[in-house]
Amino acid sequence: MGTQSCQSCHRRKVRCDVDTYGSPCTNCRLDGRQCEKRVPLKRGRKSRVERDHRRNTVPSVTGAFREPELVYTTGSRLEDPSNLPTVSQTEATSVSSNAVDDAGIPSGIYILVPFYYHDFLQRPDVRHLRPAEVQRLEDQGALKVPSGEVLHEFIRHYFLYVHPCLPILNEASFWSLYSGQGPGSSGAEGISLALFQAMLLAASQFVQPQTIQSCGFENLKHARTLFHRRAELLLQNGAERDLLTLAQTSLLLSLRSTIDDQSLNSAWLTRAIQYAKQAGAHRYYDSTLPATRSMLEKKKLWWSCILRDRMIAVGVRRSIQITPDDFDFDQGCLEVDDFVEEQGKSQVYQPTTQMTLTRIIIAQCELAVAQTPALMAAYANLDQGRGAEASSASQLVTLMTQIERAKTELDIWARRFKTKLLAHVGAANQPKDPSNSVTLFADMTLIHYFSTLVALSNISVSVLEQHQVHLDDYVLRLDNLKTQLRSSITEVADRVKRLSDQGLAHHLPVSAPACTALPFILEALNHRLSPSDERSIHQRQLERYTKIMKTFRAQNDHTECVTAAVDSILQVVEVEISHMSTGPGRFQTSSNTNNNMVSLSHPSGWSDMLAGNPLVYVRLSLCLDFTLSQGKTPHVTDLPVWALGTAAALQAPSLSSSLHLMPPSISQNVLAPNTQSRILEIDDSTQAEMEDQWAAFNQTAGLTDPAAWSFADMDVIKAWFESC
Repeated sequence: MGTQSCQSCHRRKVRCDVDTYGSPCTNCRLDGRQCEKRVPLKRGRKSRVERDHRRNTVPSVTGAFREPELVYTTGSRLEDPSNLPTVSQTEATSVSSNAVDDAGIPSGIYILVPFYYHDFLQRPDVRHLRPAEVQRLEDQGALKVPSGEVLHEFIRHYFLYVHPCLPILNEASFWSLYSGQGPGSSGAEGISLALFQAMLLAASQFVQPQTIQSCGFENLKHARTLFHRRAELLLQNGAERDLLTLAQTSLLLSLRSTIDDQSLNSAWLTRAIQYAKQAGAHRYYDSTLPATRSMLEKKKLWWSCILRDRMIAVGVRRSIQITPDDFDFDQGCLEVDDFVEEQGKSQVYQPTTQMTLTRIIIAQCELAVAQTPALMAAYANLDQGRGAEASSASQLVTLMTQIERAKTELDIWARRFKTKLLAHVGAANQPKDPSNSVTLFADMTLIHYFSTLVALSNISVSVLEQHQVHLDDYVLRLDNLKTQLRSSITEVADRVKRLSDQGLAHHLPVSAPACTALPFILEALNHRLSPSDERSIHQRQLERYTKIMKTFRAQNDHTECVTAAVDSILQVVEVEISHMSTGPGRFQTSSNTNNNMVSLSHPSGWSDMLAGNPLVYVRLSLCLDFTLSQGKTPHVTDLPVWALGTAAALQAPSLSSSLHLMPPSISQNVLAPNTQSRILEIDDSTQAEMEDQWAAFNQTAGLTDPAAWSFADMDVIKAWFESC
């Protein structure tokens, strides 16, 4: 670096080559600025002492950033992080208004700094990029991160609400790096910039709106779009090469999907799993493998992939990607000893709370194993449509065996963990009580458990309907399923409502809105079918659901997908209800093969409808599952033939019409029928083929334009309630 700099580079605190190449320097020439060589002032002993003291002082964890904040202008250039001076308070520029340029990138000056301002961040590998490509990364904000208290809020919320669900990082090591007590950006253990951008994306859901705005973003959705874009661009340009880091980053990017690309979460999970496998994370237990990275780190990463896989499957009804064919689940889950190094070193939780959350994540891992048979039975064949086999006794035996095994696995898990988790629920009522987090994650685990039971009950009802000709005890089985289903749905609904009342619902993970969709629709059915003197009760419940969905909608992008799905299914409900009754004062079970008549008055709720005409419930359930999974409402040809009933019971024109009543916002967003088609095969020459792979990936998981989003309107749903 030259001994002198020009006035412009000195003010901006960037490296200047005016002393080497003369005026104008490279920065001023590229930026079209006037370049005036600066005559340096002589510095006395006092200023050197002060400067040395400032550089050698280790900041506290709560102030793990240089103060005062360096605010970054969009014209700054990528420079070597070495020997950068600290900017004084008087040199900091105030935050401007929320101006945004044509590319959707905040313009002006914000609380964003070049990545090299933070010693805990690694320098991205951009040596292979052309200057124009590096400039593009800079222009897109990929080389900028927040600073000061704003950054600390992001980090705090990451470890408060993301890390307890996906423990991909060693929290103790991170805080050591972050506070300046570990290796700096030149060390091998710094945090990857791509991973850090993904962490900011994951944490952005939970930070305060004013924090988002202070970074120059219009709103939370805008922030999440740009954080996602920045991390993706770094990966796309090969700025990160480490396989474990690529897997960690991809896993965090799977926390986002939009109304325009509802399979984005599954696509990123696919990449995370592939990178993890390449790194040998799925064989963490194999002591014969070379220990290139900590086996414990690989174990945590792999189980985080499993947890995320189950979250997506439960939420949006997709086939699981990590099956028993991919991994031996007998190898054992995460355990307390795996977190010993982190215990007591959290900067956001007390040791007792941290230990409790560790035990909850262990329960979640065990639940992921127990969920495997149920989710494989429920969603493995969701997209088969009319290709489903005809009923046979052997097929019935196979399906019932799968269902019984799945139920047994869940029962065993419940005996081990359910009581312990229930003991943590509702332990705190104060807004800042640390026990609130324990309540939150305990309830979240139970919501996933009961949602899996709902899925298992739904597939059981479908099996009964498809094969009732072979069942002598059909009515008894159906009645038992109705009881189980009602209990599980009530558990999901009550837990979400309670968390909402405690002000904790907005901290639930992205799977929560989808888990709430079926209870929401069934409450709407109760409102529609109930006697007039009971409707006010159901109306109040619907208003609570609407409030909860609005809370979810303000926090994460995927809620728009769920509300669009709910809206479309509600439009199917009315036609189904109008053709449900087969005669005055009574209605019958579907197909009526065994002459099983159920003497009931007009159904007063969804459970009565299930008992009297299960096919209506089955069709609504299948429609919701298909809509959430595929991002479009189904055509009649997307449903299995047996679910359509006999010609007389079906009244096909009406059903066909009802299945086409859908909002344009969802009917136009068609997903690939098989999300596995988005898997990109990665071999040992991964890095050499990075550009080709990303080109293929971008065709299916391209960046979305937030201005083009079209969201389902909750007022439309409310209007439907009021019209019933």
